[in-house]
Amino acid sequence: MKTLSEWQQQGQFESINGQQIFTRQAGDKNAPVLLLIHGFPSASWDWEGMWDELTQHYYVITLDIATPPTPEVIDALWQLLTHNNGLAVSHKLINYIPQRKQHRERWVGAIINSTVPVKLIAGAKDPISGQHMIDNYRKLIPNANITVMPELGHYPQIEDAIAITAAYLQFRNSIG
Repeated sequence: MKTLSEWQQQGQFESINGQQIFTRQAGDKNAPVLLLIHGFPSASWDWEGMWDELTQHYYVITLDIATPPTPEVIDALWQLLTHNNGLAVSHKLINYIPQRKQHRERWVGAIINSTVPVKLIAGAKDPISGQHMIDNYRKLIPNANITVMPELGHYPQIEDAIAITAAYLQFRNSIG
Protein backbone atom coordinates (compact mmCIF):
# COMPACT_ATOMS: atom_id res chain seq x y z
CA MET A 1 0.00 0.00 0.00
CA LYS A 2 1.26 3.47 -0.88
CA THR A 3 1.25 5.98 1.94
CA LEU A 4 -0.67 9.20 1.49
CA SER A 5 2.64 11.02 1.05
CA GLU A 6 3.74 8.62 -1.71
CA TRP A 7 0.34 8.99 -3.41
CA GLN A 8 0.59 12.77 -3.39
CA GLN A 9 4.15 12.74 -4.76
CA GLN A 10 2.83 11.00 -7.87
CA GLY A 11 0.20 13.66 -8.57
CA GLN A 12 0.04 17.40 -8.97
CA PHE A 13 -2.10 20.36 -8.00
CA GLU A 14 -4.16 22.13 -10.65
CA SER A 15 -5.71 25.56 -10.27
CA ILE A 16 -9.44 25.18 -10.97
CA ASN A 17 -11.70 28.20 -10.38
CA GLY A 18 -9.12 29.68 -8.04
CA GLN A 19 -8.85 26.49 -5.96
CA GLN A 20 -5.81 24.24 -5.79
CA ILE A 21 -7.12 20.75 -6.57
CA PHE A 22 -4.94 17.64 -6.31
CA THR A 23 -5.10 15.45 -9.43
CA ARG A 24 -3.47 12.23 -10.45
CA GLN A 25 -3.28 10.61 -13.88
CA ALA A 26 -1.63 7.44 -15.13
CA GLY A 27 -1.83 4.80 -17.82
CA ASP A 28 -1.67 4.82 -21.61
CA LYS A 29 -3.14 8.09 -22.92
CA ASN A 30 -4.44 6.17 -25.95
CA ALA A 31 -6.45 3.77 -23.76
CA PRO A 32 -10.07 4.43 -22.77
CA VAL A 33 -10.33 7.10 -20.06
CA LEU A 34 -11.57 6.14 -16.61
CA LEU A 35 -12.45 8.98 -14.22
CA LEU A 36 -12.51 7.94 -10.55
CA ILE A 37 -14.54 10.16 -8.22
CA HIS A 38 -14.34 9.52 -4.49
CA GLY A 39 -17.15 9.88 -1.98
CA PHE A 40 -17.63 12.14 1.00
CA PRO A 41 -15.59 12.85 3.15
CA SER A 42 -12.50 11.15 1.78
CA ALA A 43 -10.13 11.77 -1.14
CA SER A 44 -8.55 10.34 -4.29
CA TRP A 45 -6.36 8.12 -2.12
CA ASP A 46 -9.47 5.89 -1.82
CA TRP A 47 -8.43 4.39 -5.17
CA GLU A 48 -4.86 3.55 -4.12
CA GLY A 49 -5.48 -0.20 -3.89
CA MET A 50 -7.05 -0.35 -7.35
CA TRP A 51 -4.78 2.14 -9.11
CA ASP A 52 -2.02 -0.11 -10.47
CA GLU A 53 -4.43 -2.68 -11.96
CA LEU A 54 -6.76 -0.08 -13.48
CA THR A 55 -3.89 1.81 -15.11
CA GLN A 56 -2.98 -1.40 -16.96
CA HIS A 57 -6.33 -1.14 -18.81
CA TYR A 58 -7.23 2.56 -18.85
CA TYR A 59 -5.92 6.09 -18.77
CA VAL A 60 -7.04 6.81 -15.21
CA ILE A 61 -7.75 10.25 -13.80
CA THR A 62 -8.75 11.12 -10.26
CA LEU A 63 -8.95 14.28 -8.20
CA ASP A 64 -9.69 15.40 -4.68
CA ILE A 65 -13.14 16.80 -4.13
CA ALA A 66 -13.22 18.98 -1.26
CA THR A 67 -14.44 3.44 9.40
CA PRO A 68 -11.47 2.29 7.47
CA PRO A 69 -10.14 -1.22 8.18
CA THR A 70 -6.56 -0.50 9.29
CA PRO A 71 -4.73 2.02 11.48
CA GLU A 72 -2.67 3.08 8.44
CA VAL A 73 -5.84 3.97 6.53
CA ILE A 74 -7.22 5.83 9.56
CA ASP A 75 -3.97 7.82 9.84
CA ALA A 76 -4.07 8.71 6.12
CA LEU A 77 -7.72 9.81 6.29
CA TRP A 78 -6.97 11.86 9.42
CA GLN A 79 -4.16 13.59 7.52
CA LEU A 80 -6.65 14.45 4.79
CA LEU A 81 -9.30 15.70 7.22
CA THR A 82 -6.88 17.91 9.14
CA HIS A 83 -5.08 19.29 6.06
CA ASN A 84 -5.48 23.04 5.62
CA ASN A 85 -7.62 23.37 8.78
CA GLY A 86 -10.19 20.93 7.37
CA LEU A 87 -11.83 20.15 10.71
CA ALA A 88 -12.79 23.79 11.12
CA VAL A 89 -15.02 23.61 8.02
CA SER A 90 -16.01 19.94 7.89
CA HIS A 91 -19.40 20.59 9.52
CA LYS A 92 -20.29 22.83 6.56
CA LEU A 93 -19.86 19.90 4.15
CA ILE A 94 -22.62 17.77 5.66
CA ASN A 95 -25.17 19.48 3.42
CA TYR A 96 -25.31 16.38 1.21
CA ILE A 97 -28.35 14.97 3.08
CA PRO A 98 -30.67 17.90 2.16
CA GLN A 99 -29.15 17.88 -1.35
CA ARG A 100 -30.09 14.20 -1.75
CA LYS A 101 -33.71 15.03 -0.93
CA GLN A 102 -33.78 18.19 -3.04
CA HIS A 103 -32.33 16.58 -6.19
CA ARG A 104 -33.61 13.00 -5.75
CA GLU A 105 -35.98 12.96 -8.74
CA ARG A 106 -33.38 14.42 -11.08
CA TRP A 107 -30.62 12.05 -9.94
CA VAL A 108 -32.78 8.92 -9.90
CA GLY A 109 -34.28 9.88 -13.27
CA ALA A 110 -30.81 10.23 -14.75
CA ILE A 111 -29.93 6.68 -13.71
CA ILE A 112 -33.26 5.18 -14.80
CA ASN A 113 -33.14 6.91 -18.20
CA SER A 114 -29.44 6.40 -18.84
CA THR A 115 -28.50 5.10 -22.27
CA VAL A 116 -25.07 4.01 -21.06
CA PRO A 117 -24.48 0.81 -19.11
CA VAL A 118 -24.62 1.33 -15.35
CA LYS A 119 -23.39 -1.04 -12.66
CA LEU A 120 -23.68 -0.74 -8.89
CA ILE A 121 -20.91 -2.36 -6.86
CA ALA A 122 -21.78 -1.97 -3.20
CA GLY A 123 -20.84 -3.14 0.27
CA ALA A 124 -23.90 -4.57 2.02
CA LYS A 125 -22.59 -3.76 5.51
CA ASP A 126 -22.38 -0.03 4.80
CA PRO A 127 -24.64 1.66 7.39
CA ILE A 128 -25.17 4.65 5.08
CA SER A 129 -25.67 3.09 1.65
CA GLY A 130 -25.58 -0.66 2.28
CA GLN A 131 -28.14 -3.44 1.90
CA HIS A 132 -31.12 -1.11 2.37
CA MET A 133 -29.90 1.09 -0.49
CA ILE A 134 -29.14 -1.96 -2.66
CA ASP A 135 -32.72 -3.20 -2.11
CA ASN A 136 -34.16 0.23 -2.95
CA TYR A 137 -31.95 0.48 -6.06
CA ARG A 138 -33.35 -2.88 -7.26
CA LYS A 139 -36.90 -1.51 -6.86
CA LEU A 140 -36.12 1.71 -8.75
CA ILE A 141 -33.95 0.41 -11.58
CA PRO A 142 -35.43 -2.17 -13.94
CA ASN A 143 -32.99 -5.06 -14.56
CA ALA A 144 -30.37 -3.44 -12.34
CA ASN A 145 -26.80 -4.71 -12.78
CA ILE A 146 -25.56 -5.09 -9.20
CA THR A 147 -22.63 -6.78 -7.53
CA VAL A 148 -23.25 -7.03 -3.79
CA MET A 149 -20.20 -7.44 -1.58
CA PRO A 150 -21.82 -8.98 1.52
CA GLU A 151 -18.86 -8.56 3.88
CA LEU A 152 -17.83 -5.04 2.84
CA GLY A 153 -18.92 -1.67 4.19
CA HIS A 154 -18.71 2.00 3.24
CA TYR A 155 -15.22 1.86 1.72
CA PRO A 156 -15.31 -1.31 -0.41
CA GLN A 157 -12.49 -0.10 -2.68
CA ILE A 158 -10.27 0.18 0.41
CA GLU A 159 -11.58 -2.88 2.25
CA ASP A 160 -11.06 -5.25 -0.72
CA ALA A 161 -9.54 -3.43 -3.67
CA ILE A 162 -8.85 -6.66 -5.56
CA ALA A 163 -12.49 -7.83 -5.45
CA ILE A 164 -13.84 -4.40 -6.41
CA THR A 165 -11.37 -4.08 -9.29
CA ALA A 166 -12.28 -7.57 -10.54
CA ALA A 167 -16.02 -6.76 -10.42
CA TYR A 168 -15.46 -3.53 -12.32
CA LEU A 169 -13.24 -5.13 -14.97
CA GLN A 170 -15.76 -7.95 -15.44
CA PHE A 171 -18.48 -5.33 -16.01
CA ARG A 172 -16.35 -3.43 -18.52
CA ASN A 173 -15.47 -6.62 -20.39
CA SER A 174 -19.17 -7.57 -20.56
CA ILE A 175 -20.07 -4.32 -22.34
CA GLY A 176 -17.21 -4.39 -24.79
